[in-house]
Amino acid sequence: MDFVEGDGKTFERGVNYYECGIYKVFKRLDAEKYVHFFCLADYSDANISGYGFTRSQAIGFGAPMCDHRYLREYKTPRGWPSDDLAEYKNKKYP
Repeated sequence: MDFVEGDGKTFERGVNYYECGIYKVFKRLDAEKYVHFFCLADYSDANISGYGFTRSQAIGFGAPMCDHRYLREYKTPRGWPSDDLAEYKNKKYP
């Protein structure tokens, strides 16, 4: 993972994850198509913690990385239904 310094306008700080332990377990079980349900919990976690959170791609949706971005004064979208999320629209599987 890499820490990403924000520009103060589009986001304050971010983290790029290149590997995911949950994904690795599900892949080993030949069930990686279900991982994205765990990824959606990040939205609830951010709402509970009071952070503004967004992501345009996620490993659980078939992307090469997860790009978590944290913003001030941003209303974190609900994770469900996932159809409106950028990471869902960019998914790499049917």
